[in-house]
Amino acid sequence: MGGAAAALGLAVGAAAKPLGKPKLPRALKPGDRIAITSPAGAADGPQHLESASEKIRSLGWEPVVSKNATARYGYLAGTDGQRAEDLNTALRDETIAGILYLRGGYGAMRILPALDYDAMRRRPIVTMGFSDITALHLAFLARSGVVTFHGPCAESRWSEFSRSSLPIVTVSQPFGTVLHPVEGGAPKTTLVPGKGRGRIVAGNLSLVVALAGTPYLPSLKGCILCLEDIGEDPYRVDRMLTHLLLTGQLKDAEGIIFGDFRERRRPGEEPDKTPANETFNMEQVLLDRCQAIGIPAFSGLSFGHIGNNHILPLGVMATLDAGAKSLTLTESAVG
Repeated sequence: MGGAAAALGLAVGAAAKPLGKPKLPRALKPGDRIAITSPAGAADGPQHLESASEKIRSLGWEPVVSKNATARYGYLAGTDGQRAEDLNTALRDETIAGILYLRGGYGAMRILPALDYDAMRRRPIVTMGFSDITALHLAFLARSGVVTFHGPCAESRWSEFSRSSLPIVTVSQPFGTVLHPVEGGAPKTTLVPGKGRGRIVAGNLSLVVALAGTPYLPSLKGCILCLEDIGEDPYRVDRMLTHLLLTGQLKDAEGIIFGDFRERRRPGEEPDKTPANETFNMEQVLLDRCQAIGIPAFSGLSFGHIGNNHILPLGVMATLDAGAKSLTLTESAVG
């Protein structure tokens, strides 16, 4: 790492210990009862839950809709108490084999202090979702020491590509190399060449940054950090990556992999008309920040706010080859 990058990478506190080997949830099997909870954004109505239930049935499981799944409290899916109650009920119910969160949105981090981390530790189960659900994944990994799964939500499209990564949660053996779509996938680009080996920490960049400095972000030391986001301008991504760099939490990571960072303009928002020579695009920001960090990195992994959302298990050991633009899961994610 160069002098300027080293200066940026100074830790602001005591060095964190790397993640230990986490507990594995039981592999899902056909007919398992899967809870649908809404820990963040509200459902659009009963039809929203029925559509999500049909998708779970199409995957071979039996959906169980949580009591408060259709509640609404402003932009949230019910009060903090209701949302935490549904999640804790599912964690404590021994007939529930897994949880597919209905959707992201916002609100999951508000309930983190109220969750039953002991229940998850005693009986690890598969929990899956993405976007705002990142807060739950990180908290369960940090506080319960259990593998969780960044992947499609119950409401997601569940493309054939996403379904092809299901053995990660149904087969108790290492999945191997993370897949890339034959068609429609983003190009993969090496940002900083090199190789690394570590446990996966994955999720939405905005949520990772939001949990920095709290007890709910697991150590990034020795990890392979997989990040995605949506609707964020390049300067915002620059700011968030720089924030993590300044905290010192990236300097000891084994590598960084970026998923999809596609734009999503808000209604009525005009496209950015700044001349190209007066700004940076997303690719330039990712390259610049990764070179400052100085660890192996590549972009274009097929996960995030896209139809071809590959399941990624947080806490599982993996190897990264930034030159070959590959990520390989070397441990089973389920028992």
